[in-house]
Amino acid sequence: MISERKEKQFDESQYEILIKCSDKGDLTQWNEWRENNQKVSILLEGSNFISANLAGADLWKANLAGADLRNVNLEGADLWQANLKGAKLIAAIVDRQTFIWGCDFDKQTVFTGKGLYLAKIEPRLKESLKINPA
Repeated sequence: MISERKEKQFDESQYEILIKCSDKGDLTQWNEWRENNQKVSILLEGSNFISANLAGADLWKANLAGADLRNVNLEGADLWQANLKGAKLIAAIVDRQTFIWGCDFDKQTVFTGKGLYLAKIEPRLKESLKINPA
């Protein structure tokens, strides 16, 4: 039996732009890059964003499978149709402008944090993850 080893879909340059913007507390450069590169796949599988400031980040259709998103500020972020399979959004900070809809997720996806009851989160995702509003 031949087994295929799936390669991680990770783009170091995309990760570096996001980290740089997070450190500055300003996602303008990232969002402008996304606007100008709409056909480019966002490949951040397995990325480590502990305590990152991704407030207002345009992450639609981003591959965040298996990402470590602990204590990440996602206020106003757009995660429409993002791949969140196995992602760990632990102690995430969201608000009324955070958009998490049409996402891929699985039983390994964890989502806890502040303000979750405020965010625009797809009902099937809320139910499946039994989101804690605290």
